[in-house]
Amino acid sequence: MIKSKIMLALLASLGLATSSFAASTASAPVSASAPTASKLPKVSGMPVLVDRTDLVQAMPNAVLFNLGESKMSTQFMPILQWNATYLNKFSGAKIKISGNADDYKNAAQNMTLSMQRAQNVRFALMDMGVQDQQIEVVALGDREQKFKKDSDGHQPRNQRVDVFYTTQKPKGYTVEKIPVVTIDTFEQTVIPEAI
Repeated sequence: MIKSKIMLALLASLGLATSSFAASTASAPVSASAPTASKLPKVSGMPVLVDRTDLVQAMPNAVLFNLGESKMSTQFMPILQWNATYLNKFSGAKIKISGNADDYKNAAQNMTLSMQRAQNVRFALMDMGVQDQQIEVVALGDREQKFKKDSDGHQPRNQRVDVFYTTQKPKGYTVEKIPVVTIDTFEQTVIPEAI
């Protein structure tokens, strides 16, 4: 009981001390060089420490198709949009669109299907502003299957259209089994041509 009375007295004296301090600072004159609340920058939210500001993303430069179909899925539109933006920015850049098919049907049907796929990618890029003279279209049918059909995941990879850069390749562009663009910046740049 005595301890609680001492604590109350201590808290009361602290309250009086802080209120008298607040009263004395409120009436104190403010110098012209001291920053005022209106001159201080406004901070909203909690500051965040960013350790790295780089973004590295590898993007297959290909569009996959369902078995026996030439209709493009909307999930591949970001790849086409990235290419269209690059080709529109660099008018000297040229691509070869290479249509592929699986060996699902006979060779003649696969050749027709691969051409339909490549043409659909070409038309989509042209709808996005790419000039026809920047695009070459080839159909390979089932002649260049890059992936074995040893799993369900590998089968659709042969049903694709590859976008190969032939001139003014983007920075980060490589070709292994299929073309890949590695993006490490938001700005699109060209790989310098060899002199």
